[in-house]
Amino acid sequence: MKKLLTALLICVMFGTLAPTLADAKATKTYYKTTIKSATGKKYTVSLRSNNAKKEIADYTWAGFIEGDVLYKGTFSFYVNNKKTTLKTKKEFNRTHKNIGVIASKKGTPQFLYIKESFSSNNHTYSLYYMYNGKLKKLKMHLGLL
Repeated sequence: MKKLLTALLICVMFGTLAPTLADAKATKTYYKTTIKSATGKKYTVSLRSNNAKKEIADYTWAGFIEGDVLYKGTFSFYVNNKKTTLKTKKEFNRTHKNIGVIASKKGTPQFLYIKESFSSNNHTYSLYYMYNGKLKKLKMHLGLL
């Protein structure tokens, strides 16, 4: 009986650890930066994926030029190495970075931005910021004037 319980305990231990280790190894960091909250506290934010595909642009378009290194897939946000519930499916251009941090004045948060190009003069930006220790996506509503 003691051997059976020991074997069961080992199976449970390795069975629960194995997926965690496999997920950690399969997830690659594609972008990493530090942003500050409105209170000035610094957070490390990274975008990771385990399914991103690398492409080399073979033509020029609004968001890239021939030869740029592009990554497409689902990217998860991590704050201080902990996975959040936020995800994005934006295309990342490693050559001409379409992601970065917007500096801020004291008392306001810094924003992480992801730019998506639809044409040479039509772009959208997704903005993310830290609030009460959590990464939030800024919700913007634009209307016609």
